Amino acid sequence: LGVMVNELAYTHPTNTSNGLVWSAPIRLQKIKIGVVSASNISASVSKDNLEYSLLGMSFLKKIKQFEIHKGVLVLKN
Repeated sequence: LGVMVNELAYTHPTNTSNGLVWSAPIRLQKIKIGVVSASNISASVSKDNLEYSLLGMSFLKKIKQFEIHKGVLVLKN
C-alpha cells in the first residue's frame, strides 16, 4: 500500500475482540476489490500485529450494496 508504518503516530486507542490496541489514522486514495472500488477511505493501521486485515464500514458505506450469503461477503458496485 505504500504506507510507511514506522513513521505513523499510533495515538488512537481502539477496542478489538483481542483487547485494546493503538492505531494510527490514515486515508486511502482508493480501494479496489475485484470490480468494486471506492475512493477517499478513512482507515487505520494497528501498532499490534493482527492476524488479519479488516474491511470496515468506511469502505462498505461507499459502495452500492453488500450482503452476506451463506457466510460469504458479496460486494456490489
